[in-house]
Amino acid sequence: VLDEASILHAIVSRGRSDRFYTAVGSILIALNPFKSISECYGDDIIAQYTDADPSLPPHVYAIAAAAYRDMREGGRSQSIIVSGESGAGKTETTKHCMRFLTTAAPDDGTGGRALERIIMESNPVLEAFGNAATVRNDNSSRFGKYFEILFDTGTGAITGGRITSYLLERSRVARPGPGERNYNVFYQLCAGASNAEREEFHLRAPDAYRILSGAPDEGARDGARYSELLMALDSIGISDEDRSSVLRVLSAVLHIGNAEFVADTSREGDGGGARFRTCDDIVIGGEMLSVDRDVLCGALTTRTITTGGGGGARGRERGGSVYTIPLSVEEAEDARDVLIKTLYARLFDWIVDK
Repeated sequence: VLDEASILHAIVSRGRSDRFYTAVGSILIALNPFKSISECYGDDIIAQYTDADPSLPPHVYAIAAAAYRDMREGGRSQSIIVSGESGAGKTETTKHCMRFLTTAAPDDGTGGRALERIIMESNPVLEAFGNAATVRNDNSSRFGKYFEILFDTGTGAITGGRITSYLLERSRVARPGPGERNYNVFYQLCAGASNAEREEFHLRAPDAYRILSGAPDEGARDGARYSELLMALDSIGISDEDRSSVLRVLSAVLHIGNAEFVADTSREGDGGGARFRTCDDIVIGGEMLSVDRDVLCGALTTRTITTGGGGGARGRERGGSVYTIPLSVEEAEDARDVLIKTLYARLFDWIVDK
């Protein structure tokens, strides 16, 4: 009888004997072992499942092999859905599926192997910019993603790929949860940047930044992963100039995120408003974005409305009256958070598009 109790019993029993995959019909249930099981993967294991031996035990490679085989034999696109709660192992499972497909596909001599390398190198980039440590998972994907790998209908070789992302957790940029970390890339940058980069981007330790403070420090691992990230960016075709621009935007988010506001008691008669407690970080943030300091400060502490002639620039062109209204401390903090969340989300989308 196939019911919830029998399935759970089978999963627990298999897990206790280090068999972390259980097949239920065409569905594969993966139990996160929370330890390294590298002996269960690799090119030799991939070769076994490529041959489609029905006596082999359930494995993520078997799912990928079936999808690839059905695509070749049936001439139809296939989908593999990876689902589960936070910490279940979705990120690692997805990487194993991609590893199988890029290894099992033949090399037709038209550059397929280079494409396979690029597809696999996208993983450390997406994990740096889209993953974060949470209370349940030290490398949790904080966005949804759809990988599409394209194959030649004749040879079965890889001809290209696409990544579609959705629902990036923008709120984490400004306010990570208690005991959680912001996106990995910020810590990697702070830990692994060269002396020249530290000077150029005015970088300090993570606890010097409001949006990173209070999170566990993993400097050695973050530094190593920063080196991996730089190599991956190079592998997927990010130029040195674009890489520098990426780092400038990341630095701007860190510095602007440090902006603190206090009530401006010197502004009487117009409802007061907010002013910066200190300007050092906001000046650096403006410099990183090539934005005039006064323009940036004004954008974070005031709002402009136009009356008569319609709103916005068109209203001003038609002779409307323009009023600049100071923001309260709370409103200025909200403006700061909206700015850094939008900057990071735009950067993330650009990375995915690249």
